[in-house]
Amino acid sequence: MKSLTSILFFLHTALSFAQVPYTNVANYICHNSDPSIEVVGNHYFIANINNSISEEIFQFVKCDTLGNILDTLTLNYSSTEDFVTNCKKCLEYHDGALYHGFINDLAFVPFDTGVVVFTKIKPDLSDTIKTLVYNSNRRNLLGLTDMEFDSDSTFVSCMFRTFIAGTDSTLPGYYKTESLITKLDTNLNVLWELSIPDPDSSRDYGHSPSKIIINNDGTAFIIGPDHAFHVSSYRESFVAKVRLSDGHLLWRKTFTHPRGFRGMYAADNGDGTLRFVRSTYQSTGQFHTLLSVGIIDTAGNILNEKEYGWKNSIIVSDDLIKLDDGNFYCSGEYQRNRGFGFKFSPNLDSLWMVNYDYPFNVGLSVPDAFIQDSSGMIAHTGWTVLTIDSVTDVYNWLFRVDTRGCTVSNCDISIYEHTQLDPRWRGFPIPSTGPLTIDHPELARFGSVAIQVFDLAGRKVYAQIHDCNQAISINIEAPGQYQVLIGDENLNALGLLKVVIQ
Repeated sequence: MKSLTSILFFLHTALSFAQVPYTNVANYICHNSDPSIEVVGNHYFIANINNSISEEIFQFVKCDTLGNILDTLTLNYSSTEDFVTNCKKCLEYHDGALYHGFINDLAFVPFDTGVVVFTKIKPDLSDTIKTLVYNSNRRNLLGLTDMEFDSDSTFVSCMFRTFIAGTDSTLPGYYKTESLITKLDTNLNVLWELSIPDPDSSRDYGHSPSKIIINNDGTAFIIGPDHAFHVSSYRESFVAKVRLSDGHLLWRKTFTHPRGFRGMYAADNGDGTLRFVRSTYQSTGQFHTLLSVGIIDTAGNILNEKEYGWKNSIIVSDDLIKLDDGNFYCSGEYQRNRGFGFKFSPNLDSLWMVNYDYPFNVGLSVPDAFIQDSSGMIAHTGWTVLTIDSVTDVYNWLFRVDTRGCTVSNCDISIYEHTQLDPRWRGFPIPSTGPLTIDHPELARFGSVAIQVFDLAGRKVYAQIHDCNQAISINIEAPGQYQVLIGDENLNALGLLKVVIQ
């Protein structure tokens, strides 16, 4: 059954039963999970491993905004040992060139053979310009999670480093993970390297960084953990601040939560403060998660935080971006095999949330990377498992929505008539000049219901739980048209009404 939040999304769209948010499947570009995407003018660039051929072959694809493939570049990194994994946030365009990074993440034997590969590529995808196999001065198993330009000639990357610690003649030791921040120039020369240890040196593993936020004062925020490399027993997230001139760590702050977190990402609000999203477990020991969004000030203090999501569901964000309209958007995994989109305001008010369903009957279909393009649309790339001509493989795709969650620009506001909603709910009188009564012929059997009222801009103007053993009466003060969503206490949708207040 649809949740009230997902029904609300359809108040902002004009989708028919035959239409779905996944559009413009780009000929199943590349073959693996974790694709990355970059926008250059009116074109999309997507990079990923082409593992239908080899786990060491990367494919770079240039598409137009309709998803048509224009150019491709295939690179064979046969010298990169065992296995490679793409970095979802590591494809950047800068000053006439593309910069890309990926991970050799499963070379465990010997344990010190993990590398990160950086490549500078011509934007017409005709050839590479330069490649760096980065071993790090603190070499062990490396994993790349983000890269951002901080000047015309330099960029910063964040990684995790996993190594064996605490060994002696009798103990095998334990694995530790720390953040590794590296600055490079556009010729792929390493300028400095900073290690940020886990605060608890006695425990196994630690947190990996998830994202870099470049500030205008010569510093950068490092956010973590990355949900893909998160250790579930840690109920922590963190923010660190680094000086970019020399890689000096200014401070690192840890945030704890009794129920635990799964990944944390942030975006710059433009005034020195950050907006963040992290997945919060709904209860201790339970795998179900909610989205927790909040505000961090310039000193790294959390000022405010709100939780959103579907009850008894898994909802995990892969990133957070600031949109051109000043609001924020995140997307990622919903229920382990689908996707979601969530837009909220700088004040942390929910604007809309929707789950994305792939138009094929498949077991997995997850968005991984997303970006706002030059036309204002939000372009996503991700992956699905499909069987084509009796061959099952992982395929990448491309789809986009506008900032109201529509698959086409400026779609009209209308109601999605969901067939599972009970049509026997009614509101009267309509139009109303006073209290509005909400009724159902079997009202008492519901016990209690959640009533939420939204105006045509999607703003929530009323929310309350009502006892169904007596008549339900609500007051809406301002004249206008409203949508009344009726649901159970777990916010599963039961009914949807359109009312007019005079």
